[in-house]
Amino acid sequence: MSNKPNDGGPAFARPGFTAEQTESQEGMSLRAWLAGMAMQGIMHHESMVRLVAFQEGRGPEKEIAVRAAAIADALIAELERDKP
Repeated sequence: MSNKPNDGGPAFARPGFTAEQTESQEGMSLRAWLAGMAMQGIMHHESMVRLVAFQEGRGPEKEIAVRAAAIADALIAELERDKP
């Protein structure tokens, strides 16, 4: 069993589409993209930045990154739960 979180697969997958280009491009993972979006939301609200900056004894950058990753993981888990 792996401790690696589910990355949700590629966020912007693109299959090869020409005779010259036969390799597909996976792009970033869905987890990385969702974490970036969550981080933008947190950073947009100064009160959220202040709130997370003093929790857990970590600096604000680390705390915001940890929370953004947790939000991404929660959303991926919820999406997986809803699959038929």
